[in-house]
Amino acid sequence: MWYLKTILIASISLCGLLVMNAFASHQAFEREMFEPTDDVERNQILQELIHPFIRALQLGDTVTLERYIDGNLSVMIGKLVRENKAYPQFLRDHYGGSKLRGSIEVFRPRQLQGNVSSRKRKKDDDILSAKGSLSNKKIRRTAVVSIDRVNGPSESFHLSLNRDQQGTWKVVGKR
Repeated sequence: MWYLKTILIASISLCGLLVMNAFASHQAFEREMFEPTDDVERNQILQELIHPFIRALQLGDTVTLERYIDGNLSVMIGKLVRENKAYPQFLRDHYGGSKLRGSIEVFRPRQLQGNVSSRKRKKDDDILSAKGSLSNKKIRRTAVVSIDRVNGPSESFHLSLNRDQQGTWKVVGKR
């Protein structure tokens, strides 16, 4: 009987190590694939998108929220935002009174050395910093937000961001 306990404990330990290793590998992958944006771009994204988006969540302001979402997020929750009369109250209950924990980090895909398409993307990003000056190009960023909620546990999430052809930042995903 003792050997069954030993096998069970060893199996659980091995599973735990595999899960931790997979998680650590995912974090290392993310660190290698993304780098922080510069302060100017970060502040612009925070001012134009992230702060108003979070404020709309806190207030349950679905009209404003709908203005800041696009892409997959709009497809997933657009109808909910537009048509569900209880959704504003749900948002106020969930996010109302929440406080940002720490600073919001904004990342861009890492520029790979020696890769022509990456160098071109960096050049395109630089050109696009003058709003909307490059047509048919979307710039992607990721924001990491952590909040302390009044009515529940703390929450951290990643917001996928796109800058459209007009130079407007939108939230296109949340995980």
